[in-house]
Amino acid sequence: MKITGDNNIKKMLLVMTLICAWLFISSADSGADLEWPKTHVKLFNKAWSKSDMVVHCWSSEDDLGFHTIKFGQYYEFSFRHNVWCNTKFVCMVKFGDGGEKFFYGYHCQRDVDHCGRMCEWSLYETAACRWNSFCYGYDDKPPSNDVTKTMKIMADNNIKKTLLITTLNICLWLSICSAESGADFEWPITHVKLFNKAESQSDMIGHCWSSDDNLGSRITKFDEYYGFPTQFLKFVCMVKFGSGDRKFFYGYHRQSDAGKCGRKCEWSLYENRACRWDIDCYEYTDKPPDL
Repeated sequence: MKITGDNNIKKMLLVMTLICAWLFISSADSGADLEWPKTHVKLFNKAWSKSDMVVHCWSSEDDLGFHTIKFGQYYEFSFRHNVWCNTKFVCMVKFGDGGEKFFYGYHCQRDVDHCGRMCEWSLYETAACRWNSFCYGYDDKPPSNDVTKTMKIMADNNIKKTLLITTLNICLWLSICSAESGADFEWPITHVKLFNKAESQSDMIGHCWSSDDNLGSRITKFDEYYGFPTQFLKFVCMVKFGSGDRKFFYGYHRQSDAGKCGRKCEWSLYENRACRWDIDCYEYTDKPPDL
């Protein structure tokens, strides 16, 4: 009975793949744009000289203008990259009386896996550092932001449909091979981080669980974080700050978070709200939400 049930689930997955492909092809037929959820980019002024920073970012379609950013503050912009992942934003930065320097504030093929829906840059006089981990030197001239002839040709609907059909065939082949081999179907892993941002700077007790996994209680100091990977649909989390009451929220809910988080979901947890990427904020509940 279990084998029969597994095969039925796999058949359903194949049908769902066909439906998704049909929707993509219908979108190409209608000329509609295939878009991802919004990506947010933050450019922090981390100049060692603590001078003001002038920033100017643009893409092949949008010019965001000039902005002056004080030391320790940031400039933010958002956009939707296209399904082909060829979206690029070039940024010019200038610190104090220094010269103009250039870098890619966003390059889809480089950043999409590292950033998810949020990309933060710490900008110093000599380097631009994504998440203060991956650092890049500046260029003296703007890097190329033109769409290549290949990408322009790909904009043709007929070629779009050819690529979509090819992708469908590959997905179907992989799914069929998986079904024949008996391999389990798994979602990619999403990494969740819960940052303690308590206004009182007190310790935070966190306890997260899903329908299949209980992660236990953890104590997190102010401005530090507790992280866990997940492939599950939902994770409920309880948080408690200092001597306060227990509060609950969805630490991860695939339906609402998958599009905004990608493979990484970060929460800033305050005493009266939980903020995903410090943008989308939610009030806690007094009782655990349903799994």
